[in-house]
Amino acid sequence: MNSVIVDRLPRIEGDLRVLLSQTDAGSRAFLQSGRSTHLDRRLRGKYPLEAPQLTQTLSSNSSVAHAIASVSALEDYLHLFPTETGLRVRQIMLDMAAIRSHVYHFYWQVLPNYLNEEHFGSVSEKDLWFYAGIHRKQPDKEDLPTEIGVQVMQHSKDAAGIIDLLQKNLTMFGGKYPVIMNQIPGGVSNFGIGRNLKMAAIRNLEQCKEFVEVIWPQDVKSLIQHAPGSVTVLGKRLNLLSYGSLHIEKNNGKTSNYSEGALLHGKLEPVNELKITETVDNTFYLPIDKIGQQKKSSYDFNKPDAKTWVKGARYQGETMLTGPLSRMMVTHLAGGNLEISDMVGQIIDDLELSFDRPNCIASRLLAEVMESRVFLKNTLINLFDLDDSLDTNRKTSYDFSAKGVGVGKIESPGGSLMHQIYIKHSRIEHYRIVSSMNWNFAPADNNGDSGEVEHVLNAQLKSKGLNPLTVNRILHSYYPVTLDGTL
Repeated sequence: MNSVIVDRLPRIEGDLRVLLSQTDAGSRAFLQSGRSTHLDRRLRGKYPLEAPQLTQTLSSNSSVAHAIASVSALEDYLHLFPTETGLRVRQIMLDMAAIRSHVYHFYWQVLPNYLNEEHFGSVSEKDLWFYAGIHRKQPDKEDLPTEIGVQVMQHSKDAAGIIDLLQKNLTMFGGKYPVIMNQIPGGVSNFGIGRNLKMAAIRNLEQCKEFVEVIWPQDVKSLIQHAPGSVTVLGKRLNLLSYGSLHIEKNNGKTSNYSEGALLHGKLEPVNELKITETVDNTFYLPIDKIGQQKKSSYDFNKPDAKTWVKGARYQGETMLTGPLSRMMVTHLAGGNLEISDMVGQIIDDLELSFDRPNCIASRLLAEVMESRVFLKNTLINLFDLDDSLDTNRKTSYDFSAKGVGVGKIESPGGSLMHQIYIKHSRIEHYRIVSSMNWNFAPADNNGDSGEVEHVLNAQLKSKGLNPLTVNRILHSYYPVTLDGTL
């Protein structure tokens, strides 16, 4: 027998429900997504250059990452390495998009779960119209005190201004936002890097500094201070995944922001995409044959034990955690960046966590804040280093006539994102996306092993029970972008 805990997770892209299954063997919480875009099927037969544009429609929070992952997959197929300037522009866009998404994540997805009607009573809807309709009457012991909650809510106006500035920059560098128009194999196109553009972008970013470095971190610390449950570690010992930063500096020996790596059973190794598989055991999807095709329909609503559209990703058969905290931990363990290692140590010490079990709501929120500082600083550096005398792309034609495969691996705001394209006779034969949603929100497989989010929900169920507010706080903290995971 199934009962509903949360009928629809609010304030996210796509539909996500949490159900409770009660049997003689016991109770278990599981996730159920509302629908699939079936974009992988719609891409079949399309010209390969259509993929970078169409895959961006899956998410506004991850649109930049989808564009770059898709065009990187085409470059891998073509054996074409982009120009340094093209890579630098991509890294600028990825970093600005991550800051924008992190700010939105905290103030519009996480924060409302710690507010009640008392907070809204002293703030006019005219001032904070973007919180209209978010009124929880029943107070909770982990809600922010009224005075602090109102102060943090008032900062949401500043957050909206920061998002506006970052979106303006993304529009200037991408040709349009949220759909990025200038990504092509070999770099970027239709793009002139001049002094005026760089200075306009720098001025906008300079206006973001105080908010990113002072106001937002203090708001996160206020939430953590008054919500002791945010530092509770419920998950198991984690396997971690990070695809690292774009390799802009590989030719001159400088260190990238993030290291690439998969931490599996305590051992860190380079990521091998051949070890990435997907399970559809508890999804509506039907298995595909050896050449990646379904004989008839690709799904069945009557499939036994089917619960969700979210495919479960596995690395060497194991579930993995991905996201800001994961990429910081992998980089720390790999010794790839001293500044990030110091930040990891600060998170662990401040929250009194252990290095082998660092994952909780508070650590994930702090990781977003801290990496945004790094992103802001490095974006300014990359803007100053942009050279308008260098080519932004390879200025070459593309030949898609040969049968082949290309893989693009990118760190999206929410975590590791992989695009894989199969090309035959100049058309897309098959397209595959494995996103952070497929990793963190993975359903259980036939062995009963689920992703981190379902595991945490069930650990909470066994320890203190589940209610809608607790579920909302847990799920929102993991950066849910449902449509990313239902391809």
